[in-house]
Formats: sequence, structure tokens, C-alpha cells
Amino acid sequence: MMNTALKRILAYVLDGLIIGVVSSLFDSLMTPFLSPVSFDWLGIAIVLNVEFLLLFYLLYFILFDVLNNGITVGKAITGIRVVVDEPGSITTKQHILRTLLKMISVLFSFIAFIVFILTPQWTLHDSVMNTITVSKQPSNSISEE
Repeated sequence: MMNTALKRILAYVLDGLIIGVVSSLFDSLMTPFLSPVSFDWLGIAIVLNVEFLLLFYLLYFILFDVLNNGITVGKAITGIRVVVDEPGSITTKQHILRTLLKMISVLFSFIAFIVFILTPQWTLHDSVMNTITVSKQPSNSISEE
């Protein structure tokens, strides 16, 4: 049986594939209509482009976290979910802040991955938001692995 850390990695990879595919499809469909805007500012050429990957990343995790109790497609497939480390349920604000903190971790993904592997499932977003990711048991009881 796979432990929770491996399930989290697999779930994130699956979610990343979904985000990447949807973002790429949308980007290829919209590119003809949304060409980059370029201008010169103080002798510096600046090019602005719409980045759908960032937009879909935010929307995917916030919508699934808020509307589906923290269970993304990847988490559903791997049988894990996010819960508060203390009694109570996660608020909408906590889900959104957790996703934004997860984005910061992604910017430093190599370091975040090493820390995650070396420490017992520690992540920036879980630590700050006081949440944990747990395995769902068939009998609806939840246990940490």
C-alpha cells in the first residue's frame, strides 16, 4: 500500500497533467485572438502575454478545494484529502490562502520537494494553514499514514 507522501506526489502530478493539457488546449485556441502586446518603455522592449497556465492553476486548485472539500481529481484517484489539523472544517479563505501558498512553494519546487522528502510530509502551505493530507479509508474513517 502506498503511503500518503507518495499519494500526494502522484496526485500533484495527475493534477498538473490535467492543468497542463487544459491550459495548452485553451492557449492554442485563444492564441490567434490574444496576441502579445509589445511596447517600448524607457528604451526597454516590454512584451505582455496572457499566461493561461497560471490562471488555470489558480482556478483548478481553488475551485476544487472550495467546491469539493479539498479533493482534486488527483486526490480523488489516489484516495487522499486535506483536513484541518484541529477540530473543525477548512474555510473558503483557508482553501484560497493554502492554494496561494502552494503556488509560492512551486516557485521553489526543487527546494520544496527536498524538504517534503526529508521531513515527515512537511509543506509550507500545510504548515502555515495548519492542515494535513490524509488517506481516506473505505469505512469513512480517516487515518494518517
